[in-house]
Amino acid sequence: MIRDAPVSGTALSAPFLARLARELQSVSYFKIDVPQAVNKLRELIELGGDAIVGP
Repeated sequence: MIRDAPVSGTALSAPFLARLARELQSVSYFKIDVPQAVNKLRELIELGGDAIVGP
């Protein structure tokens, strides 16, 4: 699982997260704790397809 939170200080874009999910078999769950999370989750699911198991 990858957690995207503003307190980390590192911006993780939806395309980057989707790429991680497609390229790394062990990455398939995401916890998104950012403003407008629903928009980011929608984009992540669209870009990652079946590689996204648990948004």
